[in-house]
Amino acid sequence: MSTSTPDVTGADFAADYVTVPFDADEAALADGAIENLQSTWDGWEPDDADIEVVLIETLAPFAAVAIANASQIPPAALIAIGTKLYGIPYQQGAPAQTTVTLTFLDDAGGYFVAAGSEFDLGAFAFSTVADVTSVAGDAQVTGVQVVAGDVGAAFNGLTGSDWASVTLPVWVTDLTVEAPTSDGADPQDATDYLNMVSRELQLRGRMVVTLPDYELTAIDTVGIGRAYAETTAAGDVTVYLADPAGEPVPADVKAALAAVFAQARMTNTTVALSDFNYTQIDIDYAVIALPNFDLAQLIVSINSALEGALSPSGYGAVTFGQPGSGSTSLQADNTIRITKLIALIGTVPGVAYVVNDSIQINGANADFPMPGPVALPRPGAFNGTASLP
Repeated sequence: MSTSTPDVTGADFAADYVTVPFDADEAALADGAIENLQSTWDGWEPDDADIEVVLIETLAPFAAVAIANASQIPPAALIAIGTKLYGIPYQQGAPAQTTVTLTFLDDAGGYFVAAGSEFDLGAFAFSTVADVTSVAGDAQVTGVQVVAGDVGAAFNGLTGSDWASVTLPVWVTDLTVEAPTSDGADPQDATDYLNMVSRELQLRGRMVVTLPDYELTAIDTVGIGRAYAETTAAGDVTVYLADPAGEPVPADVKAALAAVFAQARMTNTTVALSDFNYTQIDIDYAVIALPNFDLAQLIVSINSALEGALSPSGYGAVTFGQPGSGSTSLQADNTIRITKLIALIGTVPGVAYVVNDSIQINGANADFPMPGPVALPRPGAFNGTASLP
């Protein structure tokens, strides 16, 4: 089903396409091309035997198909507009999951099952979520988390009475599902989503209502690069602001934004504008380098990565188009986490691995909570060592 005029008033979108009315008639395209040649070449008259006419009539069907395809807007394109431009989340669906008990050849212990090991429950593919190793004296491991290989409600309700190994090791002799598989969800129907987007956009006005509304309005103000809004009490909203470099916003910029909020906010809402709290972060670390890498340059590369991740303009950055209705420019987390630093350093080209327990944040081998309601870090001293294995 298609329609030549997109219905944006909230009734029904085309089930398959929204179509723009372009002329894709083969004969009309061929006639137009011949008329163009006649107007271009003085005295030229078409003849069915002319190579020009043969080529025009041969290519006209291909041009018609190209025009027809170009005139159609698939739901995927409209969904991308809804999610990325308007931030209206599309439900991608969810995989079913459960826990299982794995039984091994014996109770000798040390039997290893890697994360991602696959098996079938009936005709449905599942895999283990994490590495599993049996312990001596027990031929079973219980509570092993498994997840479906695809999203969908069809994966729910499986009990595992009919299971088969795909890539499970041969030392796994039995698998028992501890509870029927659940939490699988189908992706949102495209037409339902597009109708929802139509209704949502009709309801949107210039009034600032939700926390993302406050953040978007702030970011649209010249001189503001980051904003994070939170409800501090019933009817009270605090918006934390930073300039494009992540630094405090000047008073005149705050005044301009306050004037906008005064006009656009709901009458029973009080809005306060605040700076982020800033904390200097010093990092000590040690890494083992891959062979043939320049150790000094590797330290420079790691420090550069840390500088970007811990800068007030980059910390907690949100990817453009990231689904969800949360913060638009900052995922607030006042804790600098060792696991995230290890993951970051480990991605720097030339790093084989991070030495265990080598990372210290402000002098301690522990996660560091930055003070303040909503905090941003400032890069301090990075003291790293790199050595070859």
